[in-house]
Amino acid sequence: MQLGTIVSFDVYSKKNSYPSVTLFPVDETSSMLLAVPEVFPYPSFCNLLDRSVSGAVLQLLKVSRLHMGAYLCIASNGVPPSVSKRVMLVVHFPPIMTIQNQLVGAREGEPVHLECHSEAFPRSINYWTINDQIISQSDKRFEITAVENSYEVDMRLTIKHVGRTTFGTYSCISKNSLGDTDGTIKLYCELRSLLIAIIIMLLKLRKYL
Repeated sequence: MQLGTIVSFDVYSKKNSYPSVTLFPVDETSSMLLAVPEVFPYPSFCNLLDRSVSGAVLQLLKVSRLHMGAYLCIASNGVPPSVSKRVMLVVHFPPIMTIQNQLVGAREGEPVHLECHSEAFPRSINYWTINDQIISQSDKRFEITAVENSYEVDMRLTIKHVGRTTFGTYSCISKNSLGDTDGTIKLYCELRSLLIAIIIMLLKLRKYL
């Protein structure tokens, strides 16, 4: 499904022999119910405690990546066993990048970690650059790792020993067939910044001497 479209789960039973039909997301971490007024035309029909909706139709309005996952339909007429059907909803969307720390300070000789969080489906191609130059996996100054979970990727770049050649602007880039995005992290020398601040302070003090 494309981002922003309307998705409808319609459940039909043979000869209407199942008067009770319940639909709900299987993944307990799903954020679907966080947007109940948008998702359900009639929010009062949705049971927030059971994370389910009763009825033969579940309609998702303006579907987003938060709706992705498995949904389970259970039909019952009060006589065991109940009948269930599992349906997987996949939403296609371009990459989205999140960076917590865009300015990182480090001292020369110390290791430092840079991190980016990317979301995309189809899954994205991810890589790092330093001062607009692509960082190769074979570059011994760095260690590149990524942890993938469904449509999410946690990207980490470890700079083993911070030095003059590793200070600058880093970019984490994600691309898929629907688009691309990037985020930047500035790595600066803490000691050098401290010295500059001290020099500026001393120059200001000279005016009053």
